[in-house]
Amino acid sequence: MQVASTPIEIFEQEIVKNKDKKTQLPRLSEVDKIIIQKLITSKKRSSAIQLSRETDVPVTTMMRRMRKLEQRYLTVSYDLNLEAFGLSKLYILVRIAPGAQARAVADNILCTPFVNKVSRVFGATKDNLLVEAIVRSGDFVDSSRLIEIMKNIHQVIDVTWFTDIEQLGRNNDALLACI
Repeated sequence: MQVASTPIEIFEQEIVKNKDKKTQLPRLSEVDKIIIQKLITSKKRSSAIQLSRETDVPVTTMMRRMRKLEQRYLTVSYDLNLEAFGLSKLYILVRIAPGAQARAVADNILCTPFVNKVSRVFGATKDNLLVEAIVRSGDFVDSSRLIEIMKNIHQVIDVTWFTDIEQLGRNNDALLACI
């Protein structure tokens, strides 16, 4: 086997290496896969009646299947349309000191204005927190103030920020290929 040199080659080799390993993925019928595909690719919430017409599955069966799929495999939620309020998300990657209590640092960060969510993440460095904050669109004063507050929190070593400018695409096929 050729030695991988790029991240894509490494990823492809891992896929080939793990291809034959047994996984504990749920078994879904073809109809369930079609329902999931239609639900996650739809721009708006799909009704059982609409899906029933599209798949030739009786409405009551469709309702039962949708309920089962939503309970077991789908996350259904509403998001606030931030643009409508002149707001946007600011993401901040916070590197914390080795041995620092991530939960304690996260609790301090959550007390900071504008912070919506803090997650522990794994990446190039070991101890990272990903912070999601809501700021006024284009308001670099709020963003700069927030970043300075983060830098001064005990046990924080470094802070890197980024924000979405625009979504350039989405590949639902990659997500659907996993099921």
